[in-house]
Amino acid sequence: MSLHTTTTISIDGHEFRQFHRLTLEQTIDGHHTFELLIGYDWLVSLGKGLFTASRKFLGKEISILVSPVEKGDEPLTFNGLVTAVNTGKENDGTHGFCVISGCSPTIVLDGEPHIQAFERQSLSEMVQTCFRNGNPYIGRPTVSPAFTGVLPYTVQYKESHYAFLQRMAGRYGEWFFYDGQKIVFGTYTPRKIKLTHQTNLVSFDLQLKVLPNNRQFHGYEYSQDSSLQSAVKAVGRMNGYTEEVAGISKKLYSKPSLYKNDQGYDDAKVQLEQLSDVHQQSRQAQQVQLRAASKHPGIRVGDTVSILESQYGIEDHGSFTVTSIRHQCTGNGQYSNQLTGIPEDIARPQRQPGIPPVCEAQSAVVVDNNDPAGLGRIRVRFRWQQQGATPWIRQIAPHGGGQKGVYFIPETGEEVWVDFEGGNPELPFALGAVYNGNAKSDFADAENNIKAIKTRSGHVIRLDDTNGKESITITDKNNNIIVLDTSTSSITITAPETMTLNAKNMKINVENNLETRVGNNSTLHVENNISTIAKNKIDYQAGHDFALGTARNFYVNSNAVVDIFGKKQIIQYGEKIDMGAAQNMHLHGQQTLVSAKDKIEYKAPEMNKVPNKGGFTYTKEPAIVDVFWMDGDMAREIGSIKPGEKASIYVQTRNVDAGETVKITLLESFTDGSENEKQLEGTVDEQGLAQMKEVYEMKH
Repeated sequence: MSLHTTTTISIDGHEFRQFHRLTLEQTIDGHHTFELLIGYDWLVSLGKGLFTASRKFLGKEISILVSPVEKGDEPLTFNGLVTAVNTGKENDGTHGFCVISGCSPTIVLDGEPHIQAFERQSLSEMVQTCFRNGNPYIGRPTVSPAFTGVLPYTVQYKESHYAFLQRMAGRYGEWFFYDGQKIVFGTYTPRKIKLTHQTNLVSFDLQLKVLPNNRQFHGYEYSQDSSLQSAVKAVGRMNGYTEEVAGISKKLYSKPSLYKNDQGYDDAKVQLEQLSDVHQQSRQAQQVQLRAASKHPGIRVGDTVSILESQYGIEDHGSFTVTSIRHQCTGNGQYSNQLTGIPEDIARPQRQPGIPPVCEAQSAVVVDNNDPAGLGRIRVRFRWQQQGATPWIRQIAPHGGGQKGVYFIPETGEEVWVDFEGGNPELPFALGAVYNGNAKSDFADAENNIKAIKTRSGHVIRLDDTNGKESITITDKNNNIIVLDTSTSSITITAPETMTLNAKNMKINVENNLETRVGNNSTLHVENNISTIAKNKIDYQAGHDFALGTARNFYVNSNAVVDIFGKKQIIQYGEKIDMGAAQNMHLHGQQTLVSAKDKIEYKAPEMNKVPNKGGFTYTKEPAIVDVFWMDGDMAREIGSIKPGEKASIYVQTRNVDAGETVKITLLESFTDGSENEKQLEGTVDEQGLAQMKEVYEMKH
């Protein structure tokens, strides 16, 4: 049985009362759609041709008012937009027809996919931003979300404003729908309508179905390095239907299921619990469904209807939130509708917490690298962003961990490649820096021989794998250099200014020769003792003066001869000088003067007044004190040579002036018993050292 109604339709200011059929479908989680079949008389009233008139309707606003003839129930009121027109003629060729269809104004929010990011904004602020893209068609939406927190970072990625708003509503358990006249996002006050069976309620049925509702959400909060898991809580107040179904569901699906959540959160624990509550309440609301047919045209999605029976007294079957309704009306005024609903006491949006769109890895630019938490994170701005940036995001490193790892942070302004956890655009992480046309490497090499690290100030670690020239070079901007030359098995350290070595203990081991060259002065400070030990000889030479001093005693010991020679003069002076010999002591000079301020005493068993018979046994005549061999390259001292090898002979002299010639005789002894003498000579230098001019080669 249907209701008798009157219908008024207005398109772009033109009001029409005659039509063949009207269908309007309204849902709480999508766009509303309508279809209107009109006859040829409409087009004639416009005074235009068939196709011209029909095209005039496209994109225009439409208002539909369906009122019951008998006063009592509220009328159906709907405002929408015409989005399609079908026109043509029937097979009799006389009368034309036109089908006008369209949607709720929410359709203008469902345009092309869009990308934008919201940084530290409330849910209400983000919703209002999206709604501004629907002006002037969407009017003044009611925005009052229950969730009032500030969200650190939210991304709308390749989705329309409408799809993004649906996802946010599902994520935070908010209502988002069009009631026929205005858009609602968040909390609202529903209109309450009573439907009585066999009065304005034609028929109804209640469906109870058991669904699993035992999910535990798992997450991870890296700032605390803690794994998180939500608790399964009781839904709260439930009517008899829902409480019964909830108990059966708990019995059938007794084992909790673990679900990894890929959402970005500032306070992960609180947000995880909120997400769990939204999921559980939404699933609970789906376990009891109302289906009904009525004659009340004023029912809207979001309204609360009470299902009553009065056959044997008033029986209340409960109150339900309308989630969808389909209105049908004919040209002669016959109206009916079919609706669905969920229990009012646990009514929640039936969307599951929205799965974010998949975001592919992409380029970004570093805008900040001074992580206040010291976690080596960066903030980046994607190429599609005109302003703003991500929150602090982590970056992949080849090695990490507490108090260790590889710590390299990209500089601001540098390009990095960013990927996303689970493809979630709100969970970016940096894979690493990349080169581009305006930021090229200085180390490109056709053979890929060079591996290097270079900082912004110019510090460089360079590894060269060139065959035969392998090396590792460490350089700073002031040209301090350390070179590990693999090809020559050598290490060179260069400092333009000062080099300082600090250690508690230090050992230097040299297998062959150690050479130290100082351009100016050399000073050695030792708090305690100095020991210098040479297996063969210690040779100290000075170009001018040579001074040895001590605060206390001075000892010179030798197992053989102590030779002190001053070419011009030897001076010995002290408060007291003792000179003695175990056997003979001889003072000798061309002229010898022994003087004393007071007296001179001689004491001996026998005193001779004439010089001792014989010559003076010690002279300071020119002498050769050492002969040593150097290899053919003059690189090191050698002890012997083999047949076919070459060597240079050096002679260390004493009391020989620089520039004088020294001659030596080299005696060769052979295994057959024969001998051979070679005469060699060289010129003495300032240090008393003479190199023999002829390089000696051992023949056999």
